Amino acid sequence: IQGPLTDEERLRHAQLMIREMAMPTAALDLLFEEVIAPFFGEVAGRLHPLMEEGMEKERLMLNIISVFSMVIYFNFARIPVRRATGQEYDETFKERLVDHIVKFSVTGFGLNGEAKG
Repeated sequence: IQGPLTDEERLRHAQLMIREMAMPTAALDLLFEEVIAPFFGEVAGRLHPLMEEGMEKERLMLNIISVFSMVIYFNFARIPVRRATGQEYDETFKERLVDHIVKFSVTGFGLNGEAKG
């Protein structure tokens, strides 16, 4: 949401990713193996000490995918979000979106910032 891409670069990236997800090529295999899987694995490793004991890997992965789905949606669906909220995507609104995603995710993960176990 508050990344280094220009609006044009962000839209081009969104188009490429949506096309690859809808009609996968060998590029998706490479992307998944070299970027997505290692990144999700790292996120899972960092969250694991904070999760409730015995949380299944599938549930943890679904939670992580849900967080990233929110980030992707708020980043690439700016026009519908702007119309629904009546807010322009200025720096103040982007900060509120980041805060919302963090708070929503912490609640969804059942986190309170302390290690479980």
